[in-house]
Amino acid sequence: MKLVSIVIPTYNNEETIEKCIKTLKNQTYLKIEIIVVDNLSKDKTPQICKKFKVKLISKKSTRTQARNIGIKKARGDFIFNIDSDMYFPKNLISECIKKIEKYDALCVDEKSIGTGFWSKVRSFERSLYSGNENIDAARFVKKNIFTKINGYDEKLNFGEDWDIHSRIKKAGFKIGRLENPKILHDEGKLTLKKAYKSKKFYGKSMKKFFEKNPQRKSQIYSAKNIIVNVILKNWKKIIFHPILFIAAAILKTTEYIGAWRGIKK
Repeated sequence: MKLVSIVIPTYNNEETIEKCIKTLKNQTYLKIEIIVVDNLSKDKTPQICKKFKVKLISKKSTRTQARNIGIKKARGDFIFNIDSDMYFPKNLISECIKKIEKYDALCVDEKSIGTGFWSKVRSFERSLYSGNENIDAARFVKKNIFTKINGYDEKLNFGEDWDIHSRIKKAGFKIGRLENPKILHDEGKLTLKKAYKSKKFYGKSMKKFFEKNPQRKSQIYSAKNIIVNVILKNWKKIIFHPILFIAAAILKTTEYIGAWRGIKK
């Protein structure tokens, strides 16, 4: 049985980190290590991690630096890079182990959860991206690949997952997909204001990412990708849920404006 190292960057995530760790501890696949790289949280995040006896590394770091720090400390044959607001169905890692036999890395589908109308909209929006290679990025990766491609690019604080996905692919490694079970991504109580502010923050780093990966801009935001891979592919779902689709368009427009404002700063 091969060891899986789960790397979790975190900062002030006491609201979700406990549930995240509990779902990892409850996996049917038992040979795992959990590495939390904490950016000197001021809430109860460190105490929660210590309670569950995970490997806690407290160090001032960006999210991208934290991923590299965790990978360097990992002893596993595989690295699973996740966030502290993600929850795992109990057989998810077992299914990753089965699936990766034919591949070098895996994208793992996500389902958004949360409370309130806009969280429901986010869940609907994310369901439209299922299987869209232009949106997804590899999370479950053979550890030796990180050595070969020099890990995450620490100059990027946005799109570091898309960047490493592209580099894994360019290096000739095979990337597969696990569609089910899905990671549950906790959006909390999402609002338009929260979505706007989040994208504005990441917008500050988008310019660097798109300068390095110009093709990704056209892949993600092109009319072709939106029309062919999102709208036409999911036309039945859109017809049955027109209000959610319109709301998703409003949500994305709000995020695009936030990102644009962030880039311009």
